[in-house]
Amino acid sequence: MIRARQRGPLGYTHRMNDETSIHAGSPADAQLKESLKHIVRTNDHLLSLLMLVRDEGLPDAWVAAGAIRSAAWDHIFEARTSIPRADVDVVYFDPSRARPEHDRDIEQRLHERAPATQWEVVNQARVHEWPENQARGMTPLRSATDGIATWNETATCVGARCLNDGTIEITAPLGLGDLFAGKIRRNPISCPRVYERRLREKRWQDHWPKLKAYRASDLET
Repeated sequence: MIRARQRGPLGYTHRMNDETSIHAGSPADAQLKESLKHIVRTNDHLLSLLMLVRDEGLPDAWVAAGAIRSAAWDHIFEARTSIPRADVDVVYFDPSRARPEHDRDIEQRLHERAPATQWEVVNQARVHEWPENQARGMTPLRSATDGIATWNETATCVGARCLNDGTIEITAPLGLGDLFAGKIRRNPISCPRVYERRLREKRWQDHWPKLKAYRASDLET
């Protein structure tokens, strides 16, 4: 049953299923955010990465996507060994630095401080200019969270950051219901073909067998 319709950054209205929309911004979602903050706070390696990004002083910056999602699944499903994750996605929002060269400079500085990590930094103020996003009709985003909200899987649409006082903040524009329920589900505004390819290539269930993967068409299951 459909509970809500939301307008996304691609400029059209999309529908969210109950299990996602009911959590976004709800009291239950707030509780899940507290749980995720605990997971991040007690993961020494992940926390150190958040602190490195914080020290860059980037506006509206988050460590996001797989680094956060996988750390949560390791904790939730008590994975005995973590998948080696050398790559870390960092997003921020700064219209004044909307050239790729700026992102490469940030990646280089981060690499110098954590050379074992492959950093991928993307200013979300410029992603609407990418050819694939222009083809999809993406309008300019207003925040890093707007960009996170466009990613392929609902459970991947999550970010975390550490403030100067040590406070952990979480952004999860589609809610945390699917992440904590172990559900791999396509974001309704993402490309079905890309989602299916990622399911095949990422092989998440090999490491976390209790995950439940949905086909691209199963948005309302």
